[in-house]
Amino acid sequence: VRVDLLDRDGDQVGDREESLHPYGNAQINAIVTALASLGSLEDGQVRVTVVEGSGTIAATLSVIDNATTDPTTIPLEPR
Repeated sequence: VRVDLLDRDGDQVGDREESLHPYGNAQINAIVTALASLGSLEDGQVRVTVVEGSGTIAATLSVIDNATTDPTTIPLEPR
């Protein structure tokens, strides 16, 4: 799969490809830093695309509040 990081205008600021086996998973920690080497990103988007094979994927994004360490899970919507 290909993971694209987009800014608020929809411009790609980073990307990465991950190989997944059937029913496999991948986790990218600190995705803004890992994909774009940015310190932060406001109003960004993550796009996940199957680039090889005929599989389907489900993706979620977790955001951790640095002050309280409370997690928030955001399911990514198909487009």
